Amino acid sequence: MTFDQTAIVVILVALFAAFASDRIRLEAAAFAGLAVAFILGLVPAAQVFSGFSHPAVITVVEILVLVRAMQNAHILDAVALRLTRTFRTRWSVVAVLSISGAFFSIFMNNVGALALMFPIAISLCARARIDLAQVLMPLSFATLLGGLCSIIGTPANLVVNDALRAASGHGFAFFDLGRVGAPVAIAGLVLVILWPVSFFLSGRKPRQGHENDSDNPLLSEVRITDGSVWSGTRLPLIDADIGGRVHGVFRNGVAVFGRRSEIRVQPGDVLLIEGPASVIRERMVQRDIAQSGAPDPPASVEAEAVVVPNSIVLGSRLGTLNGLTSRGVAIRGVVTRTKRIEGRLADFQLSVGDVLQVSGRSEHLAAAIADAGLLSLAASETHGPVSAGFPALLVFAGAVMLTAFSITPPEIAFGLSIAVLAALGRFDLRAAVRGLNWPIILMLAAMIPLGEAVETTGAAHIIATAAISSLPSTSPLMICAGILLTSVIVTPFVNNASAAIILSPIAIEIARSTNTPVEAVLVAVAIGVSLDFLTPFGHHNNTIVMGAGGYRFLDFPRLGLPLVCVTAAVAIIMISMVWL
Repeated sequence: MTFDQTAIVVILVALFAAFASDRIRLEAAAFAGLAVAFILGLVPAAQVFSGFSHPAVITVVEILVLVRAMQNAHILDAVALRLTRTFRTRWSVVAVLSISGAFFSIFMNNVGALALMFPIAISLCARARIDLAQVLMPLSFATLLGGLCSIIGTPANLVVNDALRAASGHGFAFFDLGRVGAPVAIAGLVLVILWPVSFFLSGRKPRQGHENDSDNPLLSEVRITDGSVWSGTRLPLIDADIGGRVHGVFRNGVAVFGRRSEIRVQPGDVLLIEGPASVIRERMVQRDIAQSGAPDPPASVEAEAVVVPNSIVLGSRLGTLNGLTSRGVAIRGVVTRTKRIEGRLADFQLSVGDVLQVSGRSEHLAAAIADAGLLSLAASETHGPVSAGFPALLVFAGAVMLTAFSITPPEIAFGLSIAVLAALGRFDLRAAVRGLNWPIILMLAAMIPLGEAVETTGAAHIIATAAISSLPSTSPLMICAGILLTSVIVTPFVNNASAAIILSPIAIEIARSTNTPVEAVLVAVAIGVSLDFLTPFGHHNNTIVMGAGGYRFLDFPRLGLPLVCVTAAVAIIMISMVWL
């Protein structure tokens, strides 16, 4: 391999590791890799920012803006109320939510589809007294399955479509991917709906009714009062009392260091603790300990909200959330999957899927949560007449039709729909742009030039040759199966759009070397990178529902592994029937 080929492979491997570690912001890692590639001459200066004008990036931005418009119109609120009158059992609720989520995901980004269905899911579960954990994971997987059916269902599909256009001069039609994706989605939905709850909840007995995540480990700060039972108690005993852990003891604003077994807490100490939320609430009363921070104002209420990819507080530390605190909203704790806890609660940095526990006056809470771009864990109520949302829905449907019949490219069709809605005054374009998922958009724009460098440096040819030599057969079916399985293995650790950017040129080179139809290998890439069911961190939807549903890591492969096996098998069969 030449220096350029080796360098681009090393950069991509380093980015894979950075993305998988979840310690570096996606867009920061991607732009760092792009900067290194430019310095080494792998990406020309004229191409460094070409990703921002790429049709895939433009289309993703437009779809997210349109989803925001429909969310603001509250067109689905009345639907939720009607559904709650009909569907009351766990099976029926999972079925209607999963099928609906998959359908919406055909026409919009996966995260947008989940965001639309999330309030409906919460409303249905609250009214039917069903635990959210029984519903949210199937809903997340269903939105990923629905995205397999069209070129706009996920950014990865747009990337693959543009790779085909660059390689052959033509792209996929709007529903071409659905020729394989629809049977895969149907098979996956049947499994998701019928799979027993006890199998994917690690054998735990489902809780009856929505318990507001009271069994999830809550990270919070408490203060030891003068008469507290814990005064003079060593940390291991407090750990046992709360069924969790004391992460830090702060005395007069300074951390107390020493052997945990020898540290005794004193009146006035502030403890950073993590344990079941319900247990912490009970111990505050039973052990006479107080919530650290400012006291709640009169008539305050508690609420919970999930950090999603487009939350403006993503990556911020709790102590810097002035948009919440300036409205009199107090942050009382956070449910998180982060294992490394350091410093005070104010030093904690928010990630996707974290659940904030806040308190304040009800009239201030809703506005503060909405402005921060958080998803509220509360039943959705109707907001205004449903007819107000129909223009947004009709304009969006018109853009889909223009794309489906190949009248205009997706970026033009959805751009026209935004212009029409803005001219009609149906939504605030400036506010919609502020609420976009900018980390993913920036990451995608930075990764596109790197993906192109894989091909221009000849690295794709080298990798393709090595991949072909390792296959037991070079038949088109075996080639497609190998590419699909490679995509499935990569995507739990890397954002699926990034995986598609990197794997597409390699798949095209393999197709050319083995006389396999280019469309077949790219469909294998598109399907494979979206079968992201094995981990909570592979796709943002899984991360979001992990925090809201209180799942453990092993809950995901319990449902995800059978789902991957079934959907991958169906995908390979359908690719052989449709494209080979």
